[in-house]
Amino acid sequence: LLPGAPRGRREILVTSVGAARPEHVAILPFNTGLPLLVALAICAFVLLLLAGLYALAPLALIPVVGLVWMWARRSTVVNTRERVEVAPGLRLPVRPEREPTLTLSGMHCLLFADGVFFASLLFGLAFLSLVSPGPALPAWQPAFAVTAVGVAGMLALLALGNLLTGRALSRTEAGRPARACLAGSAGAHLVALVIVVVLALGQLPDPTRHAGDAVRAAIVAYAGLHVAVALLFSLFVLDEARRAALAPTDALRNGAAWQRYTLAVAGLSVLAIWAQGAGA
Repeated sequence: LLPGAPRGRREILVTSVGAARPEHVAILPFNTGLPLLVALAICAFVLLLLAGLYALAPLALIPVVGLVWMWARRSTVVNTRERVEVAPGLRLPVRPEREPTLTLSGMHCLLFADGVFFASLLFGLAFLSLVSPGPALPAWQPAFAVTAVGVAGMLALLALGNLLTGRALSRTEAGRPARACLAGSAGAHLVALVIVVVLALGQLPDPTRHAGDAVRAAIVAYAGLHVAVALLFSLFVLDEARRAALAPTDALRNGAAWQRYTLAVAGLSVLAIWAQGAGA
């Protein structure tokens, strides 16, 4: 879109909102059919749920993750500190250099809506525990030692992953390599996800015996899903670092925001389930 775009790609000038001051050059991805394929994969996942094939439904998420990964990968450009000449005497970077970026603002809006949904799950658990209109919530006695060690380990690993991602962000801002920190963050989130799955399968009661058990299982699944997405963020930015496309204002900062939210969700989920069990 810009005259004489040096890369032969669709480049557009991004300006400030108030003063219309040129800030950077955005390099847009080429047209692709990936969004349509993502929609079809999500449709298959929903149809499997509606058909009651719950065991097969998670398999439909595999192509969703793969297609979204490919879509996001095509949307990134190689990180460079060189500036593009867009007019005589005007050279601009190809990435935003000021905060907040549009993608980070979008991430914050997404997390706000996500938090509202999470609050509704916590309210449902509290309501069914305190003012249950039907039969009382059956008692639940998980193995204390196993659950306590697993929960403590999960929270510690999530905190470690957040710490390593923050360190990777600082190193990237300083122009230093951060692949070791990103690999450590990915490993921490992977082990945390395994712990969540093991605890959910081994310690949670049958979610069909009472609505309170179903809400409890939904909270654990919600937390596990966010840990999985945090892991994908770590793997994606690690791949960006490998391709020399990592920048502090793109997926790395968005991933750090998601991982902080995930740690908060995990902590609140543990407190809510513990309080519900103690009250029962």
